[in-house]
Amino acid sequence: MSVYLASFILIIILFSGFILIAPAHTKRMTLRTLGIPEKNFRYYSYSLLYKYSTIFSNNDVSYYVDIGWNEKPDKRNPDTGWGVRKSKRVFPLTGANVEIVPEKSIGYEMDRTCDGSTWSNNAYSYTNISSLFKIDSLSNNRRNYYALVYCFVSKDFDGTWARISVEGGASGKVNQEYDLSKKGTWQKLQINFTAKNAIPPVFLFWAKNGVTDFSGLKGDIIFAYPEYGIKNEDPKNPDSGWGLRRSKRVYPLSGDNVKIVPGNSIGYELDSTCDVSTWNKNAYSYTDITSLFKGDSITLKNDVFLASVFCYVSKDFNGSWARISAEGGATGNKINEYDFNKKGIWQKLQINFTTQSGIPPVYLFWSKNGVKDFKNLTGFVIYAFPEYYKRKLN
Repeated sequence: MSVYLASFILIIILFSGFILIAPAHTKRMTLRTLGIPEKNFRYYSYSLLYKYSTIFSNNDVSYYVDIGWNEKPDKRNPDTGWGVRKSKRVFPLTGANVEIVPEKSIGYEMDRTCDGSTWSNNAYSYTNISSLFKIDSLSNNRRNYYALVYCFVSKDFDGTWARISVEGGASGKVNQEYDLSKKGTWQKLQINFTAKNAIPPVFLFWAKNGVTDFSGLKGDIIFAYPEYGIKNEDPKNPDSGWGLRRSKRVYPLSGDNVKIVPGNSIGYELDSTCDVSTWNKNAYSYTDITSLFKGDSITLKNDVFLASVFCYVSKDFNGSWARISAEGGATGNKINEYDFNKKGIWQKLQINFTTQSGIPPVYLFWSKNGVKDFKNLTGFVIYAFPEYYKRKLN
């Protein structure tokens, strides 16, 4: 065997050992020292390994990536797989309201150097955080999800928007944007959504409209500590999954008769900014609380379902009604409305109903009749501590 051939074989062995055996941290630090982009290295090296391995293996390229870059994504560290765009790392984090970000989080900062994509002559960046979802926590009867990220936009940022968003046929609160009227502060962006089949992908997006790249962008944007998982819904907290409409959180609660509301409940406040639906030229909002149902899914003829919510309507509210309502074949006392003769007072709305089969959906509704949106709405509605369960009669 010639010296050249032996050297070549040795290089191949060392290269294969590096890309398959070396710890991910070691590979990452080595690539940074050599000035080799991690994304390019992953693509070319594992594609090459896959190409020549087909002689003795039927595994696809993802098999070798999983072996060679075997590390669990860490929401505190974008270098563990989810921070894939051209970006910088920021630690420690600073800026107004930074105390809301979990400690030891490393910032994922993007600016004019970020690799962008284009859509309808607009430049945008997307980062898929779906790898942070814990597959082993999924069960067949749970299809309610949440995702969140902490976001900072510099005061000189001249991009158009930044958001967290879910795709793939999800429904509910599917995106939340950074409030650009409050640039220079850390904000928590959270979405809560449902999906029937596959786990939908979640992205961190930002864009600058009217351009095809970021070369002229001013300022920067930082994402930190993204999360994606199954919702463990809590009636005391609308952010645990059931508060899907555009809304505000109120804590502590106040107002006449507030003592009837269970302690530590967070209010789910809806006003003119709420996303609207229309029916027969009337504007309305609905919140599905069916996911809060407690009990088995077997329905017998003697089953009685109970659902309730605490409700407060401000004295200046000019909407038409607010209620809790059961649908889907429910019969009996399936609607209970807030008494508008007593606005400004907390009231408990409760319904008791039966059904022939299945778990009837239950909604928190409110409406303003004769309009197509809420832009002229005054006042607000607050719901708190919704419950839904089944009581069997003997």
